[in-house]
Amino acid sequence: THDRSDPGKQRTAIEVTDWLFRSGAGRITGQVACEFFNALTRSAHLRVAPARAADLAIWLLVSWDSLQVTPEVSAYAIGASVTWGLSVWDAQLLVAAREHGIGLVLSEDFEHRRRYGDVTVLDPFAPDFDLRELAAFAG
Repeated sequence: THDRSDPGKQRTAIEVTDWLFRSGAGRITGQVACEFFNALTRSAHLRVAPARAADLAIWLLVSWDSLQVTPEVSAYAIGASVTWGLSVWDAQLLVAAREHGIGLVLSEDFEHRRRYGDVTVLDPFAPDFDLRELAAFAG
């Protein structure tokens, strides 16, 4: 939502994030909050001050339901990373979602509409993404 280099992508990010927050359907992991902080402070075109980026990342963690990553989730993610051909961090995100009964993950880092076990990934920036699809999935 803070990347102004692509106004269309920024608009989509704001729309999706706003819907997730208002509907109460949004969830986050500590890993995602840390990646968000890193992107805000390390990206050349974002240039968010570290203190402001920290405030935003912490706000996400306290304002959204945060999924706990247990040792069991991490252990399963290691195996799943081999099975699915993903980084262990990407696999951990998917396994954490599954373990918490969440069947949908939004990410531009995965193939749009791909299923990993019981979890489907939607890329909110894919040309055919429609917020109504997200709303229907969230039920």
